[in-house]
Amino acid sequence: MIYTSAPLSFFSAGVLLHSLYSVYDLTQRPPNLFTRLRIPINLPTEQIRALLLYEAGFGRGGGNEAGGLSVPPPMPDDLELLLSRLKTDESRAWFVRCVSIFFGAAKS
Repeated sequence: MIYTSAPLSFFSAGVLLHSLYSVYDLTQRPPNLFTRLRIPINLPTEQIRALLLYEAGFGRGGGNEAGGLSVPPPMPDDLELLLSRLKTDESRAWFVRCVSIFFGAAKS
């Protein structure tokens, strides 16, 4: 009977750690694309795509004279979805408003 409390306390400690991590994760600010790349909110989507490819390392050296690859690599599906949603100015404004409302002003 002594050994039955050990698994229960181990389980409780695991649940507590998971709960603390979940609260920590919920309080963290989501990444804001515009402040992270230090770009204006009205920058065209194609330039945002080029900056993201450059940050991923696909614009430094390689295929052609301009220093980049001749055929750009495919973007991940979730990033393509984000870029397609940011094509209109209204959606960009909603994106910035929602981040600032729910998570406070962006840090510089």
